[in-house]
Amino acid sequence: MKKIIFVFSMLVSFSVATQAFAEQPIALVYNGPGACLNCWTSAAQSARLAGFKVKIVNARLRDYSIFNQAKLWVQPGGNSRAASKAMGSKMLSAIRNFVFSGGGYVGFCAGAFLSTERVGTTKLEGLGIIPGRTELWDKADGRGRMIDIAWENDVRSIYYHGGPFIDLNGVSEPSLRITSRYDDGSTNGLTVNYGAGRVAVTGAHPEASKIWKAMKLVRDRDGSDQPLVVKMMKWAVKDSDIQW
Repeated sequence: MKKIIFVFSMLVSFSVATQAFAEQPIALVYNGPGACLNCWTSAAQSARLAGFKVKIVNARLRDYSIFNQAKLWVQPGGNSRAASKAMGSKMLSAIRNFVFSGGGYVGFCAGAFLSTERVGTTKLEGLGIIPGRTELWDKADGRGRMIDIAWENDVRSIYYHGGPFIDLNGVSEPSLRITSRYDDGSTNGLTVNYGAGRVAVTGAHPEASKIWKAMKLVRDRDGSDQPLVVKMMKWAVKDSDIQW
């Protein structure tokens, strides 16, 4: 009898866990051309920490009905020009429409470059879901390193490797909020509404995992920055507990 009760209890527990997993909001994480391995794996890890069920997609995506299931698009770091070329206008338009219709977008480094109308200072098509323009912040940048970034009311040591600053000169957008700045005062990250959706981007890599930093031989003096990413992601999908 005890054995039957135990088995029944295990089945119920498994059923509840399965249901909870099925009810998790879905985050689509890009890992096609232009996304580096450490970039997309760290982005996916952060999305799971934020409570999302992660689905990995690439530039060969043709069934855009997947957007009907998702709450969030995550664009990792890497090479924004390669990502734009690989995605093409049709996929970029699908992401843009997803956000405009109420989806969330979170972008890191290359994902921030891709979020403006043009990719950085190139003529390549971007998403155009944030105002202003993007430009490489450190033109002498070589290896990735930890830098101090003023993030909200704190100064954090965050991994940086070839990310942009966001030039907001002449921009007037009521929903826009600057969330982080480089040490020269230029804009590192922001949040803004796009249609019915929300966008949160940063030129740095707060999503960088411990393994990534260890591989790059950098020391993070104040610990993981992934809690910052969790907040970005939850805000982007209008989590009622997250205020910015």
